[in-house]
Amino acid sequence: MEGRELEILRRSNVPAPLGARGLQLPVAAIPLRDGTSALVLDSPAPGSFRLREVHLGTGKELRSIATPFEGQPTAMALEPSGASALVAVDGGGFWRVARVDLREGTTLPVLSAGASLERGVARCIVSVGTGAALLTAGSSLVRLNLSDPARAQAATVLSGLKTPWGIAVDPLRPNRVYLAERDFVGPSGSGRVLAVDLDTLAKAPLATGALNWHQDRN
Repeated sequence: MEGRELEILRRSNVPAPLGARGLQLPVAAIPLRDGTSALVLDSPAPGSFRLREVHLGTGKELRSIATPFEGQPTAMALEPSGASALVAVDGGGFWRVARVDLREGTTLPVLSAGASLERGVARCIVSVGTGAALLTAGSSLVRLNLSDPARAQAATVLSGLKTPWGIAVDPLRPNRVYLAERDFVGPSGSGRVLAVDLDTLAKAPLATGALNWHQDRN
């Protein structure tokens, strides 16, 4: 930028391991505040999860937020207030969701897949407003109503999808999300991204076959 200073915060732009200490089977990491630290979810032992805040410059643990809690973690989302996180865990072939208070470190189960919902492990969870979230499991996109933890509810938004995976919220249109279908196969190749309107549930393909997702499913 002409006439201005540009501060480079990293010595190199070449990706390199962070060197965070003691991580075991890390599942997700979400930047916090100004981006110098991140909320890291890992699994210190089979069937349990924990949350820690890690400095992204040094890899050092800044604080332990939640000690090991029952459930194999599969996905995580930060709620809009920044005061809590949603953690999806595998409950033996079906998903469960817990809320972690990032200040107190307490973890409370809030919802699990009921009889009316498709079973499966939650691949992705994302917050779409205060007390609301979406997750992907099985062939379904599921909406969660968590505004009242004592009466949390879940409902299927879309079903029959081809291995729905990641979800991204449009920053300019919060009622619009982008959903990746890993195993969709079309004339242009495998994989598809759908634009989904959460008000009308209308969906439209945004990209197909851009990546051959069958080659790398990690």
